[in-house]
Amino acid sequence: MPQLTDFQRNELILQFAELVVGRMDKECLMQIAEDHITEYCEDLSDADLREEINNEQDGLYEELVDDVKNVTVLDSFESASGERVSLVDYGDLRPAGLPVEK
Repeated sequence: MPQLTDFQRNELILQFAELVVGRMDKECLMQIAEDHITEYCEDLSDADLREEINNEQDGLYEELVDDVKNVTVLDSFESASGERVSLVDYGDLRPAGLPVEK
């Protein structure tokens, strides 16, 4: 294996990342972005989370808190794997009937 300088190794990694990302579809890219944002936000204190969300849009934190506190379970059923799945209405956040495992 050839020995690379730190700069060359970083360039190799960057080129590889660009190649992989270039082959991804929009859904995959969105999933990676959502995972990254979720992981980042999980490490924030409650106050920092509120600030981060409101930096995106003023008053968004209160709107999202209201949405998650007012989730409506429409129906539930047992999936083929035997897990209980609920059909949930998330208000303005997600379309009604999105299956969510409980």
